[in-house]
Amino acid sequence: DGRRVFAASASINAIKAGRPLSVAEALGKHCDLTSPPKKSLLRLLAESCGDPAEKDRLLAMVCTAGKATYKKQVVEGELNLLDILEEFPSCKPGVEDLIEFLPALAPREYSVSSAAEVHANE
Repeated sequence: DGRRVFAASASINAIKAGRPLSVAEALGKHCDLTSPPKKSLLRLLAESCGDPAEKDRLLAMVCTAGKATYKKQVVEGELNLLDILEEFPSCKPGVEDLIEFLPALAPREYSVSSAAEVHANE
């Protein structure tokens, strides 16, 4: 959509110095959507759940007693944000909040061996 958000998180601010970004640009170019969500993001998602059972399941993973469940299901299961949103469809976080809690996309390493000039004939 054409909505714009301000880069609120420190990680995105470091990249864009607070200039408005489209939602697509913020999520597609600056946020890591593939890493397992941290517990703080799961807490945010839990608070945005419309279904109390889904909220309770998410909160159970982020409490001290749920450490093993979080590790097994999220970390070892290599779940990402999309996986979580599919499993908990009543979670409807605000896009600004979501961007705030997502980690910044790590910079891609670049070397001469990956330069287009080196592989121009391929």
